[in-house]
Amino acid sequence: MKKHELLNKGLFTIFILVVFTLGKNIFLPGVDPTQFENSYETSFSSYVLSLVTGGNLSLPTIFALGIGPYMTSLMIWQLLPLIDKDINKRMSEKRRGTYQKILTLFFACFQGFFTFQTMTAQFPTTGNILTWRIQIVNVFVLIAGAMFITWLADMNVRKGLGGATILIVPGLLFNLPSILHNFGGQKIHFSLLAGVIGWIIVLFLAWVGVFLNHSELRINVQRTGLDNDFANSYIPIKAIPAGSMPLMFALTIFTIPQYLLMAKLQYSSPSILTKFLSFESWQGVLIYASLMILLGICFAYVNVRPSDIAKDLKESGDYVLGYLPGDATEQMLNKHLLFMTAIGNIFFVCITVVPLVVGLWVPMVRPLSFLMSSVIILVTIIDTFIEEVRTIWERRHYSIFKL
Repeated sequence: MKKHELLNKGLFTIFILVVFTLGKNIFLPGVDPTQFENSYETSFSSYVLSLVTGGNLSLPTIFALGIGPYMTSLMIWQLLPLIDKDINKRMSEKRRGTYQKILTLFFACFQGFFTFQTMTAQFPTTGNILTWRIQIVNVFVLIAGAMFITWLADMNVRKGLGGATILIVPGLLFNLPSILHNFGGQKIHFSLLAGVIGWIIVLFLAWVGVFLNHSELRINVQRTGLDNDFANSYIPIKAIPAGSMPLMFALTIFTIPQYLLMAKLQYSSPSILTKFLSFESWQGVLIYASLMILLGICFAYVNVRPSDIAKDLKESGDYVLGYLPGDATEQMLNKHLLFMTAIGNIFFVCITVVPLVVGLWVPMVRPLSFLMSSVIILVTIIDTFIEEVRTIWERRHYSIFKL
């Protein structure tokens, strides 16, 4: 075991974050930074999408897409086992990585093209200045930037701390104070007492999120091959088995269509489609809530995989007391997993959907949904980061690992 493993990983992650931050501030070729910053108006959909992807869709920079394409391909790849359980077993790790990068490239091309079109449509002067050759170059630069970010994320998974999602932490931290605004772009002013009470509630709900993230249901397993006091073990199922993934991907999936349609709808009358893609209508809130609940169930099964656990128990000869190995055990695990998933989904609905529902009548309450989503995503990532650091630190003090 390397003596300075934690230090090396930490420094590598800092280096990755510095490179990522610099890239988000380098403008695309042919763009006048001064003119663009003075004239461009950030839409709410691009603001929210930038938060959850770590990008900077408010400015045409080489890293504007953030880890959006990477996250989209990751979500699809993680959900594939729900359709084909043996897909990962039929592929080598190298082959899976290749397919996932091809999928990332596809989404990078798609998002890069439409993102640049949206940028130029929102800032017509820039679109008139840039020649078609430079516009094509800029689209390729956006795609290349997204793939470079994918490489940075993979490198941090291998050699750094916090995995790929650590890239969105700086953006969330710096933008938390500015999330509380209405959809007209104006700041909401609170009294000092209301502000203090509000942040106490936010911190309390964040603590509840961390508490639920650590809480788990333990299903005792009888180990038939062992004959000692340590024969019993357990299957853990967290209170939020999907983690913060439903929040991240629900916001991403719901806001991407808004962002892509922004250019078309900016110069035309709103269509009926906007009602189903808006947080300001009951149809949009209902679709967003349904999407988040569905993703919560899907990612819970991706993370726990009851069928695989039941199969492994049957093959090893172990069992859960009171349940026959095989289908009966799997049904029992499915029942417990759905119960724990319901707890996590209820918590997510309370902190994110309820403010949106109240916001239909009191608009100033609506931004609290995105504030709480950002806080829960942030504390979950940081909590996982702390656990990883603690594991590496404690591993150094085990005598069995000392050389």
